[in-house]
Amino acid sequence: MRKKYRFRKQKGRKHYEVMFSHIPGKWITTSAETKEDAVVWAEDYLRREKGEPTKADITLAEFAKDFFKKSDPHGYRHRLERRNKFYEDDFFTNHQARLDNYILKAHGSYLLSALNDVMIDDFILDLHSTVKGGKLLAEDTRNKVLTCYRIVLQEAVREGYIKSNPAKEVVSIATTYKHRDAFTQEEMDIIFPEDDDRLLRIWGNSLKWAVYFCIMKDTGWRPGEVAGLKVSNWYPELHGLYTTDSVDRKTHKIKHS
Repeated sequence: MRKKYRFRKQKGRKHYEVMFSHIPGKWITTSAETKEDAVVWAEDYLRREKGEPTKADITLAEFAKDFFKKSDPHGYRHRLERRNKFYEDDFFTNHQARLDNYILKAHGSYLLSALNDVMIDDFILDLHSTVKGGKLLAEDTRNKVLTCYRIVLQEAVREGYIKSNPAKEVVSIATTYKHRDAFTQEEMDIIFPEDDDRLLRIWGNSLKWAVYFCIMKDTGWRPGEVAGLKVSNWYPELHGLYTTDSVDRKTHKIKHS
């Protein structure tokens, strides 16, 4: 493949010069003193020729558009899979919602180069629900928005738009959770009585639901994992169950997980 450009730095000259493959024979002086900065200068030159935003003037909204969608303009999802990191669609859908509903609404018009840790810190600490008169978002929710911000800006660093990730400098919020007591043994005995007839009555005279919740109680499996069970998953000689399948909560189809 033909290179888009090549560089030279003549003795006694401060800045690199570049020659583009589509402008052969013409050396253009850059404002760069290092090879790395010369590459940035050349890429910006090509973007300006195409009428595209350059690294110096691209906004967060321009850079991050559809970042977590299946179209994935920056290849983030593809690189995760190449590293054997596979996530459910909800991971990307939820991050896209955080990006659209919070981050881009607040900072989408800012140049990437204008973003800083103080601005992002203030934004995270005072992040409210998008509903009119909305309450301050929970600590865990605000931390997830911060994680989303970090992912997007790290890609901007990787592509050379900014030199460091200001969102990484923001400290996560310490989370507090309301304590929820577990069921007592007496309560569990009421919900799951030893007598089969009483057990069926508790669960609406449905053997299916009685078995479903008994399996959840005994195994701690997720609802989708229990829903995906087949008769072949039952090993009576071992007095147990084994499965690698579950039911996707959105598609209601069996998936191997």
